[in-house]
Amino acid sequence: MDYLIASGKCKEALEIFEKMQEAGAQPDKAACNILIQRCSKVGGTEFMTHILQYMKENRLVLRYPVFVEALEALKFLVRLIPF
Repeated sequence: MDYLIASGKCKEALEIFEKMQEAGAQPDKAACNILIQRCSKVGGTEFMTHILQYMKENRLVLRYPVFVEALEALKFLVRLIPF
């Protein structure tokens, strides 16, 4: 998934993330934090949102520096939207 995200293929990474869960593999806190951090660098907000929801449902803790990076990525995207 890391390679896919780095290549800007967040949709494909999300599909793998979902297939892992269907197969019974539960991504842990470290994996989720890494994926969110990578997504925030390439603008993968849909994937990032999905992982954040998964973390909330499974009571996994988001590291503060990763949280800040994700917020910065979202603020950047909001500035691009014309009102």
